[in-house]
Amino acid sequence: MADTPDGVRKGGSYLAYLLRLWRKNGISSYWLASLESVDTHSRIGFSGLEALFEYIRQKTVEQESVADVPARMEMEEKAGQNNSDP
Repeated sequence: MADTPDGVRKGGSYLAYLLRLWRKNGISSYWLASLESVDTHSRIGFSGLEALFEYIRQKTVEQESVADVPARMEMEEKAGQNNSDP
């Protein structure tokens, strides 16, 4: 497993989960899943792969919007500086 670059975890650009997949009684036609957060050890279960994928999509979108805040603030700051010039 590759190490993450320095500072990535602090910057809000890193999610780590332990993924478990299984079939109930080993013969079910669908998969069950759980994710356990590496940081908090909280666990969430899913009744199918689509629910799991939707959760991951949601979490990555949340992370993208959090990671974009500093960039947006920097852009707004630069725009404000340009507007204050005579």
